[in-house]
Amino acid sequence: MTYNTIEPNLSENEGQLEDAKKTTNLDNKNEDNTIWYENPKILFSINSITELYPQEIMTREQKINAITRLIMILTFIGFVFLNNNNILISGIISVVILIFLYNIMKKRSAANSEKETFTNSSAYDQVKHNFTNPTQVNPNMNVLLPEIQDNPNRLDAAPSYKKPVVDVINEETKKFILSNFDNKANIKEKLFNSGTDQFDSNNFDFEQSMRQFYTTANTKIPNNQKEFAKFCYGNMASCRDGDVEMCSRNIPRHVML
Repeated sequence: MTYNTIEPNLSENEGQLEDAKKTTNLDNKNEDNTIWYENPKILFSINSITELYPQEIMTREQKINAITRLIMILTFIGFVFLNNNNILISGIISVVILIFLYNIMKKRSAANSEKETFTNSSAYDQVKHNFTNPTQVNPNMNVLLPEIQDNPNRLDAAPSYKKPVVDVINEETKKFILSNFDNKANIKEKLFNSGTDQFDSNNFDFEQSMRQFYTTANTKIPNNQKEFAKFCYGNMASCRDGDVEMCSRNIPRHVML
């Protein structure tokens, strides 16, 4: 009876310890990705107070926090022993410059991540609302004739040369093909599958059949004929219209004897 009552208590304690470890790990991860001016307590946290020098395994935020911590310690020691206000000023300036450089690096990283937006499907899902996306009716996202009147303000097509967009184009194309058959499961197995129940995007025959279908360079509907004519011909001035400059070109440039 004694053992039966102890075992549940032990299992409960083990569960509580595991939960505590998970919570601690989450807190550590949050600290690793948090800059000190967002949470100043990080500089004095027990888990990171000994981090005084940046290392390769650290995140960018950890490195900035470590350098800031080192500057604060050196500034405090220098001020205590030398009692010079210039040391405090130099320490503050160093921290300000450090924060400024960190923000520049952060903006550059954000810009680079935006350039690689279409490297995975999750990133594509976050920005797909800014584009015209593949559909079963229009997998390649080209301008359809009804759209010239019905949807003149349509968005640019998503970049069809990016892997996540290519996968969606292929999937919508296969759906369009299957919609024309009654026995979809049988047709799907014969045309698209390679021994699996899922669409095989690497199916050679399907990829070959998609070569002649592509997204055109212009996927918007500008249709500004007036501006296009101005771009092509511009101001075609002539002497007949009374343009003085054009008439002056007809004046002989030599002396007739």
